[in-house]
Amino acid sequence: MYFSISAKTYSDILYAIFEGLKKSIPEPNLSEPQLVANIVYNIPNEINRVSGAIKCGGIFVHQQPFVEYSNMPDPKQKSVEIGDLLLLRSEINNGREISTSAMLLQAKKNDKFPIIPDNENQHYLYAHWPVFKYCKKSGDLTGQQRCINGLDVYNACKYLIFSESYIPFCYPDSNPPAIRRCFFDFIKLPLNTYTAHPSWPYLSSFISFPQELLNFIIGNAGKLYISSPPQNDGNWSGVINDLKTITANHTSVIISRTTGIPHTKRGVSLFFSGDSSCLSFISKDNKQSILISDEPPNVSNLENDIIEEEEGGISIIEFIVDTSDESHTRLRME
Repeated sequence: MYFSISAKTYSDILYAIFEGLKKSIPEPNLSEPQLVANIVYNIPNEINRVSGAIKCGGIFVHQQPFVEYSNMPDPKQKSVEIGDLLLLRSEINNGREISTSAMLLQAKKNDKFPIIPDNENQHYLYAHWPVFKYCKKSGDLTGQQRCINGLDVYNACKYLIFSESYIPFCYPDSNPPAIRRCFFDFIKLPLNTYTAHPSWPYLSSFISFPQELLNFIIGNAGKLYISSPPQNDGNWSGVINDLKTITANHTSVIISRTTGIPHTKRGVSLFFSGDSSCLSFISKDNKQSILISDEPPNVSNLENDIIEEEEGGISIIEFIVDTSDESHTRLRME
């Protein structure tokens, strides 16, 4: 399965990603959580402005959930985050879900190459995926074991690197001139963004994040998963559905305070960007999503009591790609 996509649609989506990153990275000293919060807010907003074929929404959740596994390289650390950002993609055609895919990202700021991530336990988790179990901030999943495997795991679980360093080979000359000019504008940002395989001991296979995200949107990156796997599925599909479920179904102190409605679940409305399809897992309880925030949160100002009270989940950007009408979407399945 692949897509025929017009040059205009391709460039429109790519420029929207660049514009979202430009607004997300105004200066280089932002923390990793703040960068993720900004991206989760700005990229969906920009993509929703330019593409009728793609609806996009996002939720920001800070530092959750945590997992643990046996024989961690650094025994002083008892648990690690499973990730900072989950990308989800659902392809629909005439109202029917055709496929679902996902990519799990761990965000890191780093200016030294080659890169050895500073959290050895987290790096080992992504590099080898030993059997792990959910621990604190995981709600009903706490204590449950999972194991991700498969030949394409490195394509689905990556590092998202923010760096002042420029890596020329991440911007291929095979792109059309207009797209190459777009990349040149991108490298003028305070921080460059790349994805990388979590290989051991050094990260490898760097790709510019805009290119990676565009590939993900058109179905050429990430890993397919089953949206309704068997109950005992502890592999990739099970883990993705774990993260979707706890993110959407748990109550959110932040959203409750924003809406003024107590005990509000994240799935009732999108934290940031509205306009997702009713097939969206985030807005599954509503026929129309609700925009309840007009800017990303200032992560450093989030009160400690909110962070402690907030139930488990993970930051998510969700893309709904509609291939029903080629004349409208210019995305065609072949």
